[in-house]
Amino acid sequence: MSKDDIPASVRRWGRVAGLALAEEYFRQHGHSVSMALNWVQRDPQNDSRPLLLPGERIFETFKNAVVRIEIPPNLSGPKQEIKAEANMWLSNRRVVFLASDATPPANATLAESIYTAVHSYLGSTTAANDTTTSLKMESLTIPFLSMRDISFDQGLFTPNSLGLQFAPVEDGNFPQLGRNSFIKLNVTLKEGKVYEVWKTARELWQDNTRQRQEEDTLPRYTPQ
Repeated sequence: MSKDDIPASVRRWGRVAGLALAEEYFRQHGHSVSMALNWVQRDPQNDSRPLLLPGERIFETFKNAVVRIEIPPNLSGPKQEIKAEANMWLSNRRVVFLASDATPPANATLAESIYTAVHSYLGSTTAANDTTTSLKMESLTIPFLSMRDISFDQGLFTPNSLGLQFAPVEDGNFPQLGRNSFIKLNVTLKEGKVYEVWKTARELWQDNTRQRQEEDTLPRYTPQ
């Protein structure tokens, strides 16, 4: 889809809304943004990086990471594997990937990016439900609260890699799996530093999990 395919009303809305739209969106949804394939919002000021959530801080950035996603057999079809080369961001909230060959429309406003993402989302959802079509990764976001395991994988004849396991969520653009099935993600970093990244990611995962547990145990406020 080209920029010309986007309705003029949407483009005008984007120019008026600007960053205020992003702030409002994440004010309402930022703390519940789930794991999703091809649904990463890009920074309107620099479309080569993701739009950060409120309070989000980037710890590490890596270029041209080799990503392999393994989706186990499910009701939508047989086992699938997605391979991509992507830039990777490790923040205090999540791990984000933007495929190196995914180029958004030039000078796109935030509204145009959202419009494009919606079309990408709907197209990928159709592909996910079609067993004859393979999924393609243009972007991926995995909040630490969606993760089930983070591992440092030492290969005997292959480079060391970072392993992530996570459960798909409804409308996350992945097929729904059985209760004990998880999607596996393997990341190889060309810059190395896999062990250091694993340690940082594991600490952030534990911090997010602990914070969620503490929030769940706090008594709910009841107005008098």
